[in-house]
Amino acid sequence: MRALQAGVRAADAGGANGAGMLSLAISYTNEGYDRACYLMLSRWLRARFPDFPVSQELSEALTSHATWDAHGRLTDAFLALARQQYEQGVVDADVQIALGVLFYNTTEYDRAKDCFESALSLRPQDYVLWNRLGSCLSNGSKPEEALGAYREALSLRPTYTRAIYNVGVACMNIGAPKEAVEHFLSALALQDKSGVNQTSDQLWHTLRRALVQLDRSDLAELAKPENHRPDLSLFREQGFDF
Repeated sequence: MRALQAGVRAADAGGANGAGMLSLAISYTNEGYDRACYLMLSRWLRARFPDFPVSQELSEALTSHATWDAHGRLTDAFLALARQQYEQGVVDADVQIALGVLFYNTTEYDRAKDCFESALSLRPQDYVLWNRLGSCLSNGSKPEEALGAYREALSLRPTYTRAIYNVGVACMNIGAPKEAVEHFLSALALQDKSGVNQTSDQLWHTLRRALVQLDRSDLAELAKPENHRPDLSLFREQGFDF
């Protein structure tokens, strides 16, 4: 997050057209900072499309109104821009991604899915976008389709730990806890190899849930941060393949 914020400051100083702002907005929404996300999307809209009219009502809503009002007005602005582009025969992947994030934030997963798929038609090699589509499908109660999207992401970037984690969650949702455990362990092993000497608490927490679902509460008890993060080879000895 700090690296992205520094990137936006550098982009502002260098006069770039919103470089880094869209990624930062997505990071904000991942952390649950909706208002910060909407403010950043508004900044990106102005920087990337300086000739596109942004209403005073939207500006006021972003700073002083309820979050739902800001979201509605911002969504309307992006929809108007997308329609304008469509009339000109243009489909902008970044505009579709921004709309997808806005729909995702209000659990309109089918509409978000359409936006992310539209963006992917232009950027089929974007593994982060495949992962976001997978999250959208998973939250929309389509875990089998989500697995397909996550696997597309991993075919492009096999070490993408967020997608590996998300495959594990999808496996839990379809009643495949052993496969879920193996994916969580794979993600933890990759984090271990990164040399940072720090693994994700969220990964360990979700691993414990999967182990309980697998009826291995004995191993779930070991997979706790307060137990100083057990050696992952212990799980291999228990028959898990990762």
